[in-house]
Amino acid sequence: MSLIINTIGLSFLKISGGQHRCNDTGMEPAPSGIPGPTYTLLIVSIALANFMAAFDSTIVTIALPVIAQIFSLPVTMASWVITVYVLVMAAYVLIFGRLSDVIGYKKVFLYGFSLFTIASFACGFLP
Repeated sequence: MSLIINTIGLSFLKISGGQHRCNDTGMEPAPSGIPGPTYTLLIVSIALANFMAAFDSTIVTIALPVIAQIFSLPVTMASWVITVYVLVMAAYVLIFGRLSDVIGYKKVFLYGFSLFTIASFACGFLP
């Protein structure tokens, strides 16, 4: 999910020459000078999404020895957890990339980021 967020979030920053700002209707040239609050919020949200993606993959890597111990697996078998995790994320990038083309990048980014945040908190607090 976090990889999806990164890919969709970074697609907001398509720059085709000069500074650009994303709005609901598409990309338009940003006024010269200091970027507006919309552009700043966009950068902050994408930076936070990138941090969460790296943090999420680190959590999977750190949990690997515990997963191997719980399921009585050798480390070589447990390493498949990371491989499957990456393959699933790559498949979701294709699916949600197309979905964002259809319903809009902003909606998919906001729904995905919200779902990821709620699911991360649930995983942290559930036994």
